[in-house]
Amino acid sequence: MSKPLPKWPSYLLALGLYVCANTLFAQSYPLVSALLASLVVLMMGLVSVTLLAGKSKRLFMVTSVLLLTICSSVGGILYVA
Repeated sequence: MSKPLPKWPSYLLALGLYVCANTLFAQSYPLVSALLASLVVLMMGLVSVTLLAGKSKRLFMVTSVLLLTICSSVGGILYVA
């Protein structure tokens, strides 16, 4: 992106996505476990952003899509099982 998003709408969007992740995790786990699982996924994403910040945008996008696919497939497998 050539220009960053405004600060407050970005915070609200991030909070909304976090609440959505908690809701999805709560479908499979008890509430406390869902909160912990969503916190772990958030921390994994923040670490990956930090580590990939100095690399190319293409590597960052590929890694982000890979992490999203892994998290989604694990969630789907747990839901079906």
